[in-house]
Amino acid sequence: MEVDVTIEGQRAFIQLRRTLDDVRWRGENISVLGRVIVRPPYTPESADALQADSQAQSALMHVRKILSKPFIPEQRLTACCVVHEDNGGL
Repeated sequence: MEVDVTIEGQRAFIQLRRTLDDVRWRGENISVLGRVIVRPPYTPESADALQADSQAQSALMHVRKILSKPFIPEQRLTACCVVHEDNGGL
């Protein structure tokens, strides 16, 4: 994480990184797939394509979709199928 980034920026980075591999800090901005830049305040509207080609536009739509979803902290993410030993595995 970048040092002087807001909590919103940190959350946006984590959200993007959960889905995409190529997510990097560029100062206070987030670079995604080398095709999209997300600037403060890190909302879907603050994401812009770096080129006008179709791949950049597709990446931009994907980034905006990810950022439009509510942030869920890692601690609240749970496995869907956990076996509990204390109740016979049911």
